Amino acid sequence: EILRSLVLGYRYAYKDKYENIQVLEGHSRSVRAVAVCTQTGNIVTGSWDKTARVWKREQGRDNYENIQVLEGHSGSVRAVAVCTQTGNIVTGSEDKTARVWKREQGRDNYENIQVL
Repeated sequence: EILRSLVLGYRYAYKDKYENIQVLEGHSRSVRAVAVCTQTGNIVTGSWDKTARVWKREQGRDNYENIQVLEGHSGSVRAVAVCTQTGNIVTGSEDKTARVWKREQGRDNYENIQVL
């Protein structure tokens, strides 16, 4: 069966145990890449379904919701990275392109501003 979700976990303090806190579901094909934005705490996933998804942590909770689907690649998204200073996202695809997604200042909304 194809993995279509990402399982999140965290480490207990002073213990070597992990607990599943959430399964992120939404991609229609395998998740191939994951990045975490240190500025916002958002998670970005890339998939064989040709999309990347942005997941935002609900304030005060260990729960994430999908806030945006980044579309535009014609091949699977194999790499995702997040700029620690701006929160902008870069996605890399089998379509031989990289796309830069600019984060709207003060908001968690991303716009494709460049195809490399």
